[in-house]
Amino acid sequence: MTMLDARTGRLAASLWQEREPLTGSAWANTHGWIARSSGAAEGGPYSTNRAPYMAEILDVMCDERHTDVVFNKPAQVGFTEVLNQAIGYIMHYDPSGVIVIQPNDGMAKAWMKERIDPMLAESRALRGIVRSEGGRRSSDDTMQRKVYRGGWLVAVGANAPSGLRSRPSRRVFGDERSGWTLDSRNQGDPWDLAGERTATFWNAKRVQGSTPGERGTCPTTEALAMSDRRRYHVACPSCGYAAPLEWKTPEGDYRLLCDKDAAGVIIPETAHYLCTACGVLIPETEKLRMISPARGARWVPEYPGRRVAGFDLNGLYSPWRSW
Repeated sequence: MTMLDARTGRLAASLWQEREPLTGSAWANTHGWIARSSGAAEGGPYSTNRAPYMAEILDVMCDERHTDVVFNKPAQVGFTEVLNQAIGYIMHYDPSGVIVIQPNDGMAKAWMKERIDPMLAESRALRGIVRSEGGRRSSDDTMQRKVYRGGWLVAVGANAPSGLRSRPSRRVFGDERSGWTLDSRNQGDPWDLAGERTATFWNAKRVQGSTPGERGTCPTTEALAMSDRRRYHVACPSCGYAAPLEWKTPEGDYRLLCDKDAAGVIIPETAHYLCTACGVLIPETEKLRMISPARGARWVPEYPGRRVAGFDLNGLYSPWRSW
């Protein structure tokens, strides 16, 4: 066998070899990009280290194990960027049809123009991935529709049901579902309409993320109640007891405690978090260390075994919000 034959054989073997599965977080930490021109606070390479609780959420959004995923979230915890990175993963690594639903058509156009277009322009992995003709934007590359090899991305508003009937789609992502019109022009819940688009796919994916709405009528809260309800456990830096961060104790007392000035007025900058296991008041300077997996932080399901993956998070974890 000549050296050329040997090289050819190795190349053929590598092409036929099943590729190693790549998780969503691994892709994002290698190829992910936050567009600097998008107006995001922190542009440049994406890293789950900034908001480590997002790594598992991104993995589940991109895997083939879970069909339905729900994320009950506060503002400013990084979900929009996780959604963007999931889109990048799909375009670059696991192409398919994707429908992204925003509360209305204007928000769908704004998301595509302000977040996706800049990411596609700046990212080394994604630059040029959308189909074009002679260097110009083609008819397949519009404000609400992108076509790439093996798939397409469509952004629609929940108030525009015609966009939810366009074609079968393996993946459907819904953002801020609690702000949707739940009976879109008398044609039913937009989420149910979109879910019908995934019915023919064995590896369908339906992901909804939203801040909660009014109790008793919020569809995100209802979906979370049917899920395995994962909560992010962190350890007290003093005693090591691990539990989710909570606003109140089981007795109803607040867990964020502040000093007061001479007039008895609360000083918000002095907020500390009360560990009910040991009674220590934890300063906010410990928060970033507490939410790190290196310190044992992890998602724990309340109802393991349920088919819907649910994530429940509050604003106490956010690295962009102060206690």
